Amino acid sequence: MKIFAYLENTPLCTIALRTAGRLAQRLATDLTVITSRTGTVVTEPQPPVGRDLPRAEWPALPPGLALLTRALAELEAIG
Repeated sequence: MKIFAYLENTPLCTIALRTAGRLAQRLATDLTVITSRTGTVVTEPQPPVGRDLPRAEWPALPPGLALLTRALAELEAIG
């Protein structure tokens, strides 16, 4: 079984992400996070390629990637 979670930058989506993370953990299944938002990511500067990005640099990421890093932090908090 796989669980898909839609993510947008709203409080309700944060709750949905936490719920999906806890459910995936209980069911020992995969969780995929999908982000969708207005605007286009094509106009955003591209992130560095070929190196790990330290967490201290995450706030400087373009908005679309920052949204996903916040999702990662939420899921890590769940365990």
